[in-house]
Amino acid sequence: MLDALRDIFNAFVKIDLFMSYTFAKADKIYVKTPESKRIIPKKFWPKTKVLLEIGIEKNKCYISSMQPLNEAMPFRVLFVGRFIYWKGMHLGIRAFAHLVEKVPCARLTMVGKGSDAGRWRNLSKKIGVDAHVEWIPWMPQDELLQVYSQHDVFLFPSLHDSSGNVVLEAMAHGLPVVCLDLGGPGVMVNETCGRVVETKGMSERKVSQALGDALVELSFDSELYSDLKKGALMRSKEYLWCHVVGRAVKNL
Repeated sequence: MLDALRDIFNAFVKIDLFMSYTFAKADKIYVKTPESKRIIPKKFWPKTKVLLEIGIEKNKCYISSMQPLNEAMPFRVLFVGRFIYWKGMHLGIRAFAHLVEKVPCARLTMVGKGSDAGRWRNLSKKIGVDAHVEWIPWMPQDELLQVYSQHDVFLFPSLHDSSGNVVLEAMAHGLPVVCLDLGGPGVMVNETCGRVVETKGMSERKVSQALGDALVELSFDSELYSDLKKGALMRSKEYLWCHVVGRAVKNL
């Protein structure tokens, strides 16, 4: 229901006379994601640029966390964010259950809180993975940074996150990211640093399955995993503030 209302409001932008006037008068239009660009009438696309507004300090790229996958230890999946519907963990928990079928010792850490906490806990119990899930309330930033380095992969199936600071933080710790091809995460993550699951025309079941398949792939292929860890760190460096500002200036 909430997503349907959001779609209606977004569609209204295309016929809103005030917004059309604003677009027409603008010399340049900047949006965060390709989805935002598609909301704008096509005649204004030539002067529309997709630019994420988030960045990271140089000293936040943690090279020291580049340890290889330890097959003797449980495969550790991490989610950080608000426990609300559009963060997508109703899909993520089902994806994790698929991983547990293949990797029984896998663990999922859920860091955050929110209105869907009860629903997600009940879902994890219903599908039999609650014993594999650790629930941690929101924590200070310095403690959270340590948590990243204690996990193997970052799962972030957000449905419409326009930015995704936690994704950038995870990559800066060398964590491969599994996400959807939506919003900021879908822009930041590529095949060099994680897995991006296609959503167009896909049912929730198929999306969850694809997310789970990506987790399984990373857990079994240590060489691929090592490459993606290196790729995650390299990708995060593309979002150093000096590069983010440079791209913005270039597109003025």
